[in-house]
Amino acid sequence: MIKYLLIILPVVLALVFPDADRHYGKGGECLECHSGMLEKEFSHPGVETGCLICHVAADTIHPGVGTKDFTLASAVPVLCLECHTEMDESIQPLGFAHGPVKTGKSCLACHDPHASDVAKQLLMPSRELCISCHETEVRGDSGVVRAVGRAVMTASHVHPAAAADGGCIICHFPHFSDRVKLLTASFPATRYAAGLTENYEVCFMCHDGDLLTLENTEAATGFRDGSRNLHYLHSGGDRGRNCIICHDSHASAWPAVMQGSVRFGEWQVRMNFAKTETGGSCATACHGPEQYDRENAVKN
Repeated sequence: MIKYLLIILPVVLALVFPDADRHYGKGGECLECHSGMLEKEFSHPGVETGCLICHVAADTIHPGVGTKDFTLASAVPVLCLECHTEMDESIQPLGFAHGPVKTGKSCLACHDPHASDVAKQLLMPSRELCISCHETEVRGDSGVVRAVGRAVMTASHVHPAAAADGGCIICHFPHFSDRVKLLTASFPATRYAAGLTENYEVCFMCHDGDLLTLENTEAATGFRDGSRNLHYLHSGGDRGRNCIICHDSHASAWPAVMQGSVRFGEWQVRMNFAKTETGGSCATACHGPEQYDRENAVKN
């Protein structure tokens, strides 16, 4: 009789509990009580593989009353790195690490260890998560990181990548990088660099590289006087003015995410940028008031 029950029971469980293998064969008895671990869209592989990969019993009776009868097998982040070895091995040769990673802060500052409705088990959507720390200035490997979170939440003009869901990780790696500011692709660390697309790869993941290489264009940029490419005029070739001399990389009070002022020697000089329906104008210490129009070239 017992022999037949042992044969029939798994079949009955599979019919009554479609996820029986998942619940009982791997997560085991834990998930009978902690079923909430499976209610999120994304779950940590360890939840399905077995809770005892990360947890060890500290008491013979569970659930205990007023006791912590399970503890972590080792402290975070050491515990995480036992499986996520690529994080531990890759961080050493790279020059820049995200603050929480470098200082050994808990991985749990960004990730839920069990399950989440956000990919990578993030505590919240990545843009919101980044902003939650970067609302104020923080000190990083490359100096003080300004309060970009506050800027992208309050500015009237926000860089499209910074406004997009998951936008921060379009340009920045979340853990470490061999580039300053944890950038995902090349960008000059200086205010002047040769106007070559390979120097500005992070920009040209989205923008048209022709705006830096073509003297005349009808399509690569809206910053043109007729077909005369004013991006090329300012930054192409040996002129090599860095994009961030004129544009903010995150957010601004000015159209086209323009800077409010530009550094000229030791001075900060207002740009006085104004946008029109078909062009615009600016007046800085670089030059006097000049206009451009895409439809009716001004030809300053």
